[in-house]
Amino acid sequence: MSIFVTGGAGFIGANFVLDWVANNEEPIISIDNLTYVGNSENRTAVEKNERYTFIQGSFGDKGLFQGLLVKYKPRAVFDVTVDLRKSSLVFGQWVGVEFNAENHRQLWLPEGFGHVFVVLSESAEFLYKTTHYYAKGYEPCIAWDDTEINIDWSLKGQPQLSGKNQKGVLFKSSQVCPWI
Repeated sequence: MSIFVTGGAGFIGANFVLDWVANNEEPIISIDNLTYVGNSENRTAVEKNERYTFIQGSFGDKGLFQGLLVKYKPRAVFDVTVDLRKSSLVFGQWVGVEFNAENHRQLWLPEGFGHVFVVLSESAEFLYKTTHYYAKGYEPCIAWDDTEINIDWSLKGQPQLSGKNQKGVLFKSSQVCPWI
């Protein structure tokens, strides 16, 4: 398996690539159009690494990506977001989206939405861009199988849960977004 990083020559993408190559054995494919934010010098530390591949191109180039998908077989996740804003008309409702390199999907989660995902392939890496620094104390963990939210995971058997998700609480008893 391989992972794709778009914008891999920009500041954030290049640092992700450097960290990935230093800490993982799986190959990484970095795609960047080298526009005004991409800098080819950001690749110099990894360009000779056999697990690193750089492709100059646009994420929106369907022809390029069709070829890459066949060659590298990227991973997929099913991401679920839940509205945690108590004042919202859709409080407690969820939507799920499958992310993979074939469908080019992205998802914007406004403040006050929670999310969780299940890996649909052997493994996956998820990259987030956030509006604030991570604040552990403001991150409620709701049980993945909460019957009030009733997410349709379409799973075959029990999932392997992280330590944090093993401690998830019921939605009705959680302190969901008290600041919103």
